[in-house]
Amino acid sequence: MDDRKKIVAWSLYDWANSAYSTTVVGTILQTYLVNITPNNQGPGLWSTTITISATLAFVLAPILGAIADATNIKKKLWTLFMLLGSISTILMFFVTSDLYWLGAVLAVVSSVAFSSSFVFYNAFLPEIASEGQRDRVSSLGFALGYLGGGLLLLLNLVLIMGADKFGITTGLASRISLASAGVWWLGFSIPMWRRIHDLPRDAAHPVAKGNPITSGFAQLARTLVEMRKFPQAFLFLIAFILYNDGIQSVIGLSSTFATAELKLDLSTVIGVFLMVQFLAFGAAWVFGRISERVGAKRAIMGGLVVWTFIVVMAYVWVREGWQFWVLGASVALVMGGTQAISRSLFSRLIPRDKSAEFYGLYETSDKVSSIFGPLIFAIVFGATQSVRGGILALIVFFIAGMLLLSRVRVSRGMKDVAAYEAASNAAAGITAASQR
Repeated sequence: MDDRKKIVAWSLYDWANSAYSTTVVGTILQTYLVNITPNNQGPGLWSTTITISATLAFVLAPILGAIADATNIKKKLWTLFMLLGSISTILMFFVTSDLYWLGAVLAVVSSVAFSSSFVFYNAFLPEIASEGQRDRVSSLGFALGYLGGGLLLLLNLVLIMGADKFGITTGLASRISLASAGVWWLGFSIPMWRRIHDLPRDAAHPVAKGNPITSGFAQLARTLVEMRKFPQAFLFLIAFILYNDGIQSVIGLSSTFATAELKLDLSTVIGVFLMVQFLAFGAAWVFGRISERVGAKRAIMGGLVVWTFIVVMAYVWVREGWQFWVLGASVALVMGGTQAISRSLFSRLIPRDKSAEFYGLYETSDKVSSIFGPLIFAIVFGATQSVRGGILALIVFFIAGMLLLSRVRVSRGMKDVAAYEAASNAAAGITAASQR
């Protein structure tokens, strides 16, 4: 554990797949697909694509985690979904106006593969980093993700905006950019593929025999029952759903706020987006160091206080372009750090032999976090016709999340995990002795 080469290899996967988040999902694919879809059906096609992707990822995450833990094949499943996601992204190069439907299909496949690979990626964290190093390692992954995703996006924007100078059309430049995200994802996944492997199971944590799918479902059912043994992990998941819903909503609605409320042009919005990516690189790393000094829970609580201040600042103060830049910088300070420390804190509240399964539930919680915030925003906006009012309404998620998080007892949760693992080891010892 704490093997430096393994930690770097693991962290580089964040660098690898963040190119997909920024170049494909965050900026280029949506605009390109909407523009090439005939009869003004692009927005409808895109929203349907997102809905299908989120639903499939929501259903698959806990099932895949259960299968991985029951069979000890996290590495194989991670490899499968990494290849499926990166190759389907590379194939976006062939999406043209005649094959616009292919873009929707590849978007669904790549998005589901992206989310599924994270189930197994996150589950390796307790296996490569000791308890005292997980905040720093998790933060390193997020930091590299922001840097790598921002770097490729910058290169792709240069290509698209300067397409004429390169002697190509904007459409071709967009297709090259989409494919480049897949190549980037695949290429920078190689270090993890080479260095990270499943740990051998011992008598306390045997591998289930028989059909891996049925074994996975059986394991999932047992975990949902056994969740009662880890009440602090369950309470943390609920808190995470709430405050992460606020985080994802602020990020997702920021461009709406900039264009509809502040009337900023696209170049300004993209500029702020890039600034956030690069600032978040350093901020996520610093956030990890802070958590080592004050504790993960306190670090997250502090981050949520800043998020609360951000939505209030957007409502009360932000009126001009330069103020939106300040708002973006404030978001960058806590965006990656809050999520990185949440990931590492959760690892302390779950047993290692169920890491993939519990991170499947964690990933499912992450998907739930993209539902309620936009809904609240839409309701408030519909009633008030105020974008500012809709943004301010998101404060409820941060306050509720902080209140629940304050009730999480990390030390008690770690004792629950230790007691569970001790009982498992003792039971395995009795079984082994009886077989002699």
